Amino acid sequence: MPEGVPVWGMPAAPVPSLSFDTAVMEATGRVRNRGVLAALGWGVGKRLRATVVGGSVVIYPDRHGPLRLSASLSLGLPARVRAACGVRVGDRVLLAADAVRGVLAVHPPAAVTEMLGWLHGRLAGGDR
Repeated sequence: MPEGVPVWGMPAAPVPSLSFDTAVMEATGRVRNRGVLAALGWGVGKRLRATVVGGSVVIYPDRHGPLRLSASLSLGLPARVRAACGVRVGDRVLLAADAVRGVLAVHPPAAVTEMLGWLHGRLAGGDR
């Protein structure tokens, strides 16, 4: 690290309530990742709602939600949601589950690129 470049602090240890992994967007609009989805503790058939926030999809429990967690612990995203965040069939998305808040974020490639670009700019001392 060049002298004088500020070092941005990172957590000393992982946050235990967070689970991360990737999944491929299937032609059916489903994402599958048993580990991340199971970490949320949502039961099969759990009613959910999806909202696009900043280019990513945030999924949360909603007793009137139109989505349901399948028996295979996969989740289908509506076409309008996929289109709104630019996810295409075959894209690898980052799944981030927060068990404490009870939410799942689905980050498409463009959102991951933007977040990592910002982070790496900060790490290098830039103003990105």
